[in-house]
Amino acid sequence: MAGMTAPTDGLVSFQQALLRNEVELQAGQLDRELFVHFNEPTAGVSGFTYVKLDGREVQALAVMVLTEPLHGLPCFQAGVAVPVHHRGKGLCQENR
Repeated sequence: MAGMTAPTDGLVSFQQALLRNEVELQAGQLDRELFVHFNEPTAGVSGFTYVKLDGREVQALAVMVLTEPLHGLPCFQAGVAVPVHHRGKGLCQENR
């Protein structure tokens, strides 16, 4: 199974596709600025992209890509990206 694209490259591509109305988003239930997109399998890779939006601008992106199972359990690669002008605002920080 192929690996995932670098998260920063994915953010740029996702932003462009969003502006061209090429992606369908489902709104989050707990946060009105959080959306999810199911990535249709391309080159055998499927997963989810979560984006925090301000209007039509991506403020933060998290990608979960399905990889080879481990001991029969599903596994994902995860990546996050934040545009430079949105960094330092806590948009992608870990919550414990």
